[in-house]
Amino acid sequence: MRRSSVPEAEPVDEEDAAVGQEIEAVPEEDADGSIELNADEIRKRAYALSQVKRSYDDFVWMWAEQEARLAKALVVPFGPNVRKVVVDASRITTKPKESDIRRVAAELAKHKAKVQDIHWFIAERQFAVEKALGS
Repeated sequence: MRRSSVPEAEPVDEEDAAVGQEIEAVPEEDADGSIELNADEIRKRAYALSQVKRSYDDFVWMWAEQEARLAKALVVPFGPNVRKVVVDASRITTKPKESDIRRVAAELAKHKAKVQDIHWFIAERQFAVEKALGS
């Protein structure tokens, strides 16, 4: 698997969608590092990723990169039907080593996940990293 310069998806601006609607303020991150996974936001991000013209391997690389960033930081990991994860923001790896990404990508590629699932996994992890870091 080769490394490519794949841009991360731009965050979707939700202000326009919220005009005229009252939004309930719900904290997405608690003091203990727990982050509510916002399915609507993740869906928007996954859709934006689906519009990027990249190869399957490029998306697996992006997924592996996000996994490598979170590997040491996840206290409560992602899984099927998980709505909340716990992330120790101080343990997020901002620049994972290429060798670590390559190793994780090789493992993830064995799963032969559908590309739309990979878009979701990338979006989900990007969301968690951004919320944990307060971005």
